[in-house]
Amino acid sequence: WYQRRVRELNIMLDDSDQNLKYLGLLALGHILKHHPKYVSPLKEKIIRCLDDKDESIRRRALDLVVGMVSRKNLPDIVKKLVEHVDMSENQAFKEELLLKIIDICSQSNYQYITNFEWYITVLVELTKLENTTHGRALANQMLDVTIRVKTLRTFSVRQMAILIENIDKFAKSEKNGICEVIYAAGWIVGEFHEFISDKEKVLRDLFSPKVLQLPPHIQAILVQTSMKLYGSVLVDYERMGADEESKSLGEMFISKITMFTDSNDLEVQERSCCALQLVKCLLKLQAKGAGVANELMDLFSEDLNPVAPKAQKKVPVPEGLDLDSWIYTPKPSKYSDDEDNGPVQFSDARSPLPQSVGYGGNMQGFGS
Repeated sequence: WYQRRVRELNIMLDDSDQNLKYLGLLALGHILKHHPKYVSPLKEKIIRCLDDKDESIRRRALDLVVGMVSRKNLPDIVKKLVEHVDMSENQAFKEELLLKIIDICSQSNYQYITNFEWYITVLVELTKLENTTHGRALANQMLDVTIRVKTLRTFSVRQMAILIENIDKFAKSEKNGICEVIYAAGWIVGEFHEFISDKEKVLRDLFSPKVLQLPPHIQAILVQTSMKLYGSVLVDYERMGADEESKSLGEMFISKITMFTDSNDLEVQERSCCALQLVKCLLKLQAKGAGVANELMDLFSEDLNPVAPKAQKKVPVPEGLDLDSWIYTPKPSKYSDDEDNGPVQFSDARSPLPQSVGYGGNMQGFGS
């Protein structure tokens, strides 16, 4: 019965009447939920419906394609969707295709992916999509799979190094745009720097002048990464006894990091100033013949292990521990009432500060 109905619906997909085509896709969606094997042979025809001028037909076809995914056909379906991302002239539909690609690949903890190097390649390919507002979704996927899959890290780091090399192409993107992938790329090359083939080159790429056009939270992560790469290269130079190269590396770092020290963003300014002063101290120690690279890398040597969001709930509370009682008896405050030693009562229960001191909207001139 289902085979006969699918054959009839197949004819409807070829009909010039858009209403019949839509109804055909709608009916196939109902059959797909219970008997996907009867719908799978129509995969190519359904994918072609993604080119239809009618938006409702495109969206219905997209839902069907997502529902037909399996381990065997995932690469082929994703390839077709990526092609439609490149060909489509509708920006909104491009955005929807991008999210669908991420959804079908990441669903059920990536159960349909057998080759994670392929998936990283797909994510890097999608970074070519301009004007997207889903750069953070791509960045989160890059971070997630690289942290989870240890055997992927060598390949992933090399791909991220390529993104860093082309950092200028992402500089003009808005916050939450495609520039967000540089956040992921910067973090990955810093955390897993041991897999970089040319660390000093990547370090210099981080200091491209166009970096200052990136959002502050991305600049902050790049400053942190620059310290990790500096330390990693320094370890190599000290191991080889290359004192002059070590000194030149430190001087280069100091000359470049100053581009961030005057940032209007407090996080970027603080990280860069700390890095600047730390490297200056290291150069002084090196001038006295002291080895400093290993001590520097101790700051970043803690292993990173993924933790499930609900892991803490699985840790049993030790016997006898009462989380609702005071750990120690608090001392009476000198500002408390002498009679009851109770807490100081303020007219505004929300804050002990006068209203003129708070961070409200009336602080005219603050920071200007």
